[in-house]
Amino acid sequence: MNPSLYRKIYYGSVLLGVLLLILFPAEIFGFLLELFHHILEVSLELGHLMFEAIEMGLDHLIEHFFETSLHVTQTIVFYIMLVPGLYIGYRLLRGLISWGRRCLDRLTQACANYKLRTVSYWHSIDALDKIKWLVILGVGLYLISLVSF
Repeated sequence: MNPSLYRKIYYGSVLLGVLLLILFPAEIFGFLLELFHHILEVSLELGHLMFEAIEMGLDHLIEHFFETSLHVTQTIVFYIMLVPGLYIGYRLLRGLISWGRRCLDRLTQACANYKLRTVSYWHSIDALDKIKWLVILGVGLYLISLVSF
């Protein structure tokens, strides 16, 4: 197949997706929200089962090696599991902070680029095109105000 056919298929698929999104937004977003909810539920349940398995294994190991009572065993296991948990939380927090900074930097750069492109486009067009843009904006805002009130 030639590349123009692939491009037509791609653009047709995108157009169909946008059309479906416009026609059935509640169904599509509802399905995606339910799918995300189920994936989150299953992953949390698997994480909880894994945590319980590790805790039970440590309980049996400490109780067997040190021959301690139930309360002492649970206290030892708690502190053993607290150290890796704090380390994982610390690493996640550091990663989240750096990810947030990167996102903020990219957003700031994207806004600056958009402003630069917009201003350079505005300066490059002639007065008649500027008037056309202002009329289109005014009519659009007028129609939005009619529909919204």
